[in-house]
Amino acid sequence: MPFFEWDDKFNIGVYEIDNQHKNLIYLVNIFFESIISNNDIEEIKLIVNELSEYIWVHFQTEEKLMRDIDYQDYYTHQIEHKRFAKYIGNVQEKLIKGDVPDIIELGDFMHDLLVNHVLVFDQHYGSVLKDKKY
Repeated sequence: MPFFEWDDKFNIGVYEIDNQHKNLIYLVNIFFESIISNNDIEEIKLIVNELSEYIWVHFQTEEKLMRDIDYQDYYTHQIEHKRFAKYIGNVQEKLIKGDVPDIIELGDFMHDLLVNHVLVFDQHYGSVLKDKKY
């Protein structure tokens, strides 16, 4: 059973971003499954690295779209992205030291990223993009 499931309410109406969000949910589910299954820490590191790289690409895509339309809340949104990137970096550091991240803390973080961030921050700039017919 997946930890996070895609729901159409996550759609922001921008095809590329919606697909990236779906892929993020897929990668997050693989990550949680690997921890719950007590997989080797090296395998978990690989998954986190892939997730980190994908998040970086996703954030760059979003930020480019925001710059293209001169989005007024760009810097606030970018600060949120930096907060998430820092957290993932901390998870990577823990894994390098051989520590498995706290599953509950990680779940809260992923919920914040995948649900709260998408439903609040991303929905807002998605509506601005649609208004500008981008």
